[in-house]
Amino acid sequence: MTTQRQYRFTFKVSAFTLVEVLFASVLMVVLAALVLYMSNDLIYSWRGATDDYAQGMEADIVLDYLADDLSGAFFRNDGNTWLISDQGPSQTATDNTLWLRFFTPARDRDRSRSGDLNAVSYRLYPIKPLSGSSTPEGIFSLFRMVVEADESFREIQGNLENLEESRFHDFSDSRAVEESFLLGNIVSFKVRFYTRGLNPDGIWERHEIVGQSVGFPRPAALRPTYAEIALTVLSPRAAQLLATAEEGLHPSLEAKKIIETNGQTYSRFVHLPGDPL
Repeated sequence: MTTQRQYRFTFKVSAFTLVEVLFASVLMVVLAALVLYMSNDLIYSWRGATDDYAQGMEADIVLDYLADDLSGAFFRNDGNTWLISDQGPSQTATDNTLWLRFFTPARDRDRSRSGDLNAVSYRLYPIKPLSGSSTPEGIFSLFRMVVEADESFREIQGNLENLEESRFHDFSDSRAVEESFLLGNIVSFKVRFYTRGLNPDGIWERHEIVGQSVGFPRPAALRPTYAEIALTVLSPRAAQLLATAEEGLHPSLEAKKIIETNGQTYSRFVHLPGDPL
């Protein structure tokens, strides 16, 4: 009898009341929600960092292409135009370079074909390479087209001013668009050219060559010595925000503010060749 009473007494002391069980359940739910919130925030931050890193890598690859092509740009003193940088207005800059074309021995040319000088074109265009649909206003994709050396010699060499855009880029051909695509979500693509010379005091100075359309050759004193390439790119998250703002799905979002806040600029200085042939 004593043993049975002792067992019952012990059982009553170690048991939980309904209030305690409910309190513990609520506490577990709160802790689980807190852990879930922190995990989602961590995952979001990790994805953002991954996107930014991938964006930086892609921008560096594009700058490598540009720097490599421009560092081998070819000029000739024959009165023809061997490099053209057409510029036009954009949403965020008045000197946004839209179309750059010149001649260079492209490293990725088809070496089985005769010649070693290619016409190369870099073109911004408001189109998505996979879907073919238009990009949100103020956002562009960058395309690079290399014309093989034998075609460049026969049809293009020294004749950049008189060629139609379709000779380089056919944006109605989905396969050509996909193959020439370099980078998307671009806010601005600028290529500024500079001369370098001695001033009256014998000090070297650098001066920017400005204009809506810059073509070379020019007089020797105005031939470019340097080129500064600058790409301003939005992260995929910011591009999605911009698309949402453009569609009016989130009235509090302003497209211009998104671009100003989230645009990341990558730049490179390039030395151009010496005296033209």
